[in-house]
Amino acid sequence: MPGVIEKIQYLLRDPYVGLPSEVTDLPSTYPDKRYVVFFTPRSGSTRLTNLIRRAGGLGRPDECFNPDIVPALAKKLGADSLETYTDRLLRARQDGKIFGCEVTYLQIMILFKSARRFRRAVNPTDLIWLIREDLVAQSVSASRMVQTGVSQSVFSSPKELAQADKDFVYDAPAIRSAMLRMLVQEWRTEAVLAQMPHKPLRLSYELVNAFPPQSVLTLIRDHLKTEPKDDSRVFSTHKKVSGTKSLEMSERFRAEHAGFVAWVDRRRAKRIAALDEARAALSELQSAS
Repeated sequence: MPGVIEKIQYLLRDPYVGLPSEVTDLPSTYPDKRYVVFFTPRSGSTRLTNLIRRAGGLGRPDECFNPDIVPALAKKLGADSLETYTDRLLRARQDGKIFGCEVTYLQIMILFKSARRFRRAVNPTDLIWLIREDLVAQSVSASRMVQTGVSQSVFSSPKELAQADKDFVYDAPAIRSAMLRMLVQEWRTEAVLAQMPHKPLRLSYELVNAFPPQSVLTLIRDHLKTEPKDDSRVFSTHKKVSGTKSLEMSERFRAEHAGFVAWVDRRRAKRIAALDEARAALSELQSAS
């Protein structure tokens, strides 16, 4: 049993001794805005969040709840539990009282086990839901990544990209399987969003690429109710990994599996139609710029 002196020493100890500077320098308050970008793999989330980070004043959204990188981040923050990790993460990674992150349904389930637990931990004030309208192209992209191991051009040399394109072969069963997985993830993400008290801003890979970055960023700032900013010189440094071969494979799959593609399209029709609101807003912003 510790004596009186030991108890006094314990109470008077510096609780921050030995902790990394990332922890000792943490803000004492939580960010006022906490937004989550929900996405499915190969939907263009890297491009979107790269654009957001380069714009400034919108937080630093990244995959901080990706189970593959959480251990390293937790160690950096001196966190030994999910609760401690989330608490310190929200305070450490805020930018101007704004915290942003991007997450998939599967990442939530692996790390938090339930959408309710994720919602309670992060308590998001705003939501963004990013999908890809062309699910065939998205699934071809997923097939390419699995086959070649190349996911982002920013992480690969021109030689590696050329070799990946050469090695990539058409695999209809893999594309079909990827489409079904994406469809299920979309359904389950919609179920998660239905539990949230806030309406999400619905965006797509196609919308983000079709409209000027300034229009996309203005729409996001409006959704988050942040201060307006001149984003006319902001551009994304992210370059997609694709090419003629991917396009040809997408067209071939649509031709060979037209019935299956139509079946999938019918089940996504409502979700695709819900993008019209953002499409109209982006068109208006583009015309006004």
